[in-house]
Amino acid sequence: MFGKATVEYSYDQALTDGVLVPYHAIPIYSNVLNEGIKPNDLNKYDRDDLRRQDVDPDEFDVTGSQFDKIFLNKDTNETILKEFMERCYRSDDNKPAKTIFFCSSKRHAKRLKEIWNEMFPDLSGEAQVIISDMSHSQHTIDRFKKQSSPRIVFSVSMLDTGVDVPEICNLVMVKPIFSHIQFWQMLGRGTRNLKSCKHPEWLPERKK
Repeated sequence: MFGKATVEYSYDQALTDGVLVPYHAIPIYSNVLNEGIKPNDLNKYDRDDLRRQDVDPDEFDVTGSQFDKIFLNKDTNETILKEFMERCYRSDDNKPAKTIFFCSSKRHAKRLKEIWNEMFPDLSGEAQVIISDMSHSQHTIDRFKKQSSPRIVFSVSMLDTGVDVPEICNLVMVKPIFSHIQFWQMLGRGTRNLKSCKHPEWLPERKK
């Protein structure tokens, strides 16, 4: 058992100190997303993902249909990508600024990339999948950190914490997040201050 933390540095204090910047949340709604999930509909991978978020899958109680139906439904993912392109922060070249899509599964990440290619073929090279069973995943992470392209990554777990890309301006959480700690860690990927950024040319004009 862990006791009370010796030192706690809150998000609000980080804002006051100028270490982090405020975020702006935009919810995306669809009928499928609003249906929810039933415990009996979770497969092994869904249950493992809940455990990683310190949630007991047997106590998970959200009404609705199958997990894969929610996150692999093409209309839902098209809605998400369309809303993203309409609302995302962009750099001066009108491309989306650095972005992480936190996907619900490896299959979901690959599916989002497929739909992205269909919807935005002129930007297909700007989006990449980063998942643990890809041999070049670390190379793609390094490119995402150090180069202008790719601008957008579809990932599962690998970029939730510990990845330092201060230029990230857009976070799209396309998965259920039940851990308070994990949520704030994920949010931290996109709330770094301007001083931390090495490539201001990748940022929206409003943030320079």
